[in-house]
Amino acid sequence: MQLDKNTNSPFAVQIIYQNGKYIEFISDQIKPFNFSDLINVKGDGKTSFNLNISTSFVDMSSIGEDIDGAMELSLPIAFHNKPKIFALVDGGWLPPAFVSPPNFLVDRNVVSVLSQVSSGSIRTDQQSTNWWLQFPTLSDVSINPVLYALEGCKQTSQTFEEFCRSFEEAYGIIERTLPNTTILSYSDADYKVVYEFISNAVERHERETKFLVSVAPTLVARCADNKLSDCRKYILEKTDLFGLNRKSLVVLAALSCIYEPKDGNGLLAAREVLKPNKEYSEREAFNSISDLQALEIYILSLSPDIPRHFLCTCDRGLAGLWCGLKPKNIHWNGDDFSYDMAINEVLFPRLKEEERNESFLFQ
Repeated sequence: MQLDKNTNSPFAVQIIYQNGKYIEFISDQIKPFNFSDLINVKGDGKTSFNLNISTSFVDMSSIGEDIDGAMELSLPIAFHNKPKIFALVDGGWLPPAFVSPPNFLVDRNVVSVLSQVSSGSIRTDQQSTNWWLQFPTLSDVSINPVLYALEGCKQTSQTFEEFCRSFEEAYGIIERTLPNTTILSYSDADYKVVYEFISNAVERHERETKFLVSVAPTLVARCADNKLSDCRKYILEKTDLFGLNRKSLVVLAALSCIYEPKDGNGLLAAREVLKPNKEYSEREAFNSISDLQALEIYILSLSPDIPRHFLCTCDRGLAGLWCGLKPKNIHWNGDDFSYDMAINEVLFPRLKEEERNESFLFQ
């Protein structure tokens, strides 16, 4: 199967048989991969997926006929290398090469991967990334590196000058690695607006850090069935102690750790993001909160009034949280916001069916 992206649609696909005959079609839409597909994305080597495509025309002239009309196709596909970068789209995730329009909001770990590519790294796990980066080479790809600058390089609060330098550093890395892409630039006024956003969030992030350091040791061992209610109440008590919103991502991730599969099988998305341990440090908490902040910013950008840039991350756990939460319907009340989320078996498999609602989980 050959994929050609020199069209206005996501892909022109050509399936060539051994006898030389072929079927060709242009995809109108590619259905996103889901949470369960992330389970297979670990390690190196080939991974098989079902690629579900909507198309309005299929060229079968080489075998004697054409099909004109809408069709849904499901094609087994094995990539030469497993996806290492996940673009979060409505309904799930896709490799960035499959996303249209190709507008991306990249987090810090993606920029770090690009930096390794730019430096000529020959690490084994880098070869997979190099393979995937062959695709976004067209001029219509747009990349916004602001998340790299938001996190900062010192894992501490930044000055305005440090923030600007971080953005310029990310800009340079992307420009060297993907020279044909369009990189969003910021004016001085834009820098100040974004930096004000950072400054306003510092105090909340400090409370979130204390919360994670406090609850992380409790999350290391999986909670017994008869202790689930006590564990949930403990998390919510700590939430209130540190003045956090019970529906915030950091609290939701901690609760998801409690209700994950008892046998530890499958993708433990929240655990991969938080990485709890008995000696959990503020630096570890900072890293986790930065990842969750990137997801939160992305959720806030889902407003129809904001041009869409799809969040790209190398963090499989973060992609899993996105797939499980299915956030939608952003609600603003002054400077505060909320959104609808899914409380289901994906992130909370040990919740009883009648308990899978916000009224139970956050009370």
